[in-house]
Amino acid sequence: MLANRDAEVEAVLAAAEKSVPDDLNPYYQAGRVLYTQNKNLPQAEKYLRKYLTQEAEGGTPSLAHAHWRLALVLEKQNRKPEAITELQTALRLNLI
Repeated sequence: MLANRDAEVEAVLAAAEKSVPDDLNPYYQAGRVLYTQNKNLPQAEKYLRKYLTQEAEGGTPSLAHAHWRLALVLEKQNRKPEAITELQTALRLNLI
């Protein structure tokens, strides 16, 4: 059942990206939901990294915020050095 849900999410994200290629906010939101539900953290990481591949659009989470969220995901996966790096990036971006 969960695999079917994963396939559904992938299909929705692909359709959203095809419809509006410059808006990767759906990837951020999918990663955020997976993190908050503590489910499929590797997939949450993948979605957040995808979101970070381009500048954030107006009204969407900043790249600093996305790096912070990615740090949380990495920390939950016990990847603390990588989480620290992402936190440092988030802080640096907030200071710019």
